[in-house]
Amino acid sequence: MYWILFICSSLALLGRKTSHAIAPTVDDKKCSYPPEAGASLTEVGTQFESPLSPADYSNSIFCNLSLIPVNTTFTQMTFQKFDVESWHDYIKFSGPTEFILFGNATNNQVIVTGYPNETILSEFVSDADTNFSGFTFSAATVTAQNLLTQLTDIYNATSQIMDSPLYITSYDDADTSNTMDVLAINLPNDTSTPIEAWPQYVALVGLTESVSIYNNTPTSFSVNWTRIEATIRHKVTVLDQTGTSHGEIFETGLSAHFSGLPSGTQFTVTVMYLDKLGYNGSISANGSTSSTYPSGLAVSGVEQTKAVASWEELAGATNYRVDWGTDTMTTKDLTVTIDSLTPGTQYNASIAATFSTSGGTWTTNPQRVSFTTAPANVTVSPITVIGTTTVDLSWTRVQGAEKYEVILTPATPGDTIRTNYTTISDSVANLIPGTYYNGSITAFSLSGKSFPSEFNFTTKLLSDTHTATVTETTVNSVTVSWTSVDTATHIFVDVRKSSDSSLISEERVSPDITQKTLSNLSSGTKYVIAVIATSNAGANHTFNVIQTQTKMTAPSNIRIESPTNSSFALNWDTTKGAINYSVIVKESDSSNPQASISENLHQNVMLTSTKFGPYIID
Repeated sequence: MYWILFICSSLALLGRKTSHAIAPTVDDKKCSYPPEAGASLTEVGTQFESPLSPADYSNSIFCNLSLIPVNTTFTQMTFQKFDVESWHDYIKFSGPTEFILFGNATNNQVIVTGYPNETILSEFVSDADTNFSGFTFSAATVTAQNLLTQLTDIYNATSQIMDSPLYITSYDDADTSNTMDVLAINLPNDTSTPIEAWPQYVALVGLTESVSIYNNTPTSFSVNWTRIEATIRHKVTVLDQTGTSHGEIFETGLSAHFSGLPSGTQFTVTVMYLDKLGYNGSISANGSTSSTYPSGLAVSGVEQTKAVASWEELAGATNYRVDWGTDTMTTKDLTVTIDSLTPGTQYNASIAATFSTSGGTWTTNPQRVSFTTAPANVTVSPITVIGTTTVDLSWTRVQGAEKYEVILTPATPGDTIRTNYTTISDSVANLIPGTYYNGSITAFSLSGKSFPSEFNFTTKLLSDTHTATVTETTVNSVTVSWTSVDTATHIFVDVRKSSDSSLISEERVSPDITQKTLSNLSSGTKYVIAVIATSNAGANHTFNVIQTQTKMTAPSNIRIESPTNSSFALNWDTTKGAINYSVIVKESDSSNPQASISENLHQNVMLTSTKFGPYIID
């Protein structure tokens, strides 16, 4: 045997008193009482029985009486016997709230507690067939402390808590100034006991009941629900979100089908459980009809020439068609890859569906999804202007691009330069002289980016201010000086003959040296000298090329031949590198032959040979 506890808080309705007489006996059909003979209750209690007790009560009875508490806090009815035709015959207590007892609980104690100082109307009703022994109960007044003690005893008796469906509202309010109704009923531990059918203060919770909406189409769906014991039929209603009814069905089974509904609409489906006494509670669920066309079209993974389209499943659809521009693609799936697109181009995509019953007719969602493919790759123009720390770049403009990102990365340690442009050319500065750079240009738009277009170049190591000069020449050497190059790794001095470009020497010097004397050269010989600086990128950068010539030696072995009193001739050895010889004849002082008398210039002649004369003296 188990106890079930119900607690319901509300405000008392004071001052309403109805007085009915209590007849000591009743006939087998009637049970009404004169109003002047109400039952006044005290703590001692008053006994009540069903008509014809202890015999079975009659059919078609409607019997009522008023229970009027006197100087009390609460009213409590205790049933010593309760044996009626389950779900057909019942006793109801009506005060500010109502309780109905109609379960077959023979010989099980039932306690009903009402509001303080409230008249409670008791009604007993039987139907037209099947009689039982009826009921016996006593009514008495109880104090708040007595009531709380009973509640605590019942609640703490865990072995008596019923594990079949149990409905409890809040009762643990120690402040007894709040009025409360308490129904404690001891019933068998039998899940078929229809306690969930009590009409008031019984919520359909704690059961496994549920409503499911399925087989959704654009104009219909099906509904099923779980069974609750003793329900004889169900009232199923369908309302849209505005409260407009779209159907009402009375069903004795556990499923229903609704058709002729508007497509793509949200509905609330309510299943009301009905028993012999009327409304017995309800449960609801939300659902919707599907659209006549697919929805949820989305485009993702957009690249230069392709994108992925996806959408939500449409009940009953056999094929889907994606349209973009003048192109289409048909599939049974819920996603498709759109390809052969043009880079940097805007497209408007739509989704359509066809049904097996539509004869090939396509229904198209009017809502279109716009997307733009990623921009095309840029074309980098040939690089022709390169400085020591700058480079001029230009590239083609591509459709749909909103900006261009230029990245220059040195091959040797150094900072990467990353710059965004809305133009298609620029002179990039702050580069490292003599350095090899890898570059790329990428076009960007809101829909994506192009692949990077790559290029490379090497900055100059030497600027126009870097020069090399010959600072001194001798008959067998040349001294060369040059401007210092901070970022050079080596300096080479290359010496070649002008006549045949044959290499004479190649001198390697430290980059901090700015002068070199080249020795062991031939006198009177023309040379081409190049000063070459090597950068950290391994490239060679040449200063201005120098054309120079070593000095010649003086003619040697000069000989006077065939001298006479009035003439003489000269002869001498060939001087390497000489093209012409200049012969000057002057008078000299006989006392000092080495001193010439410039005023007495006799001859100044340019010769190509090594012979002069005979010279006739005037």
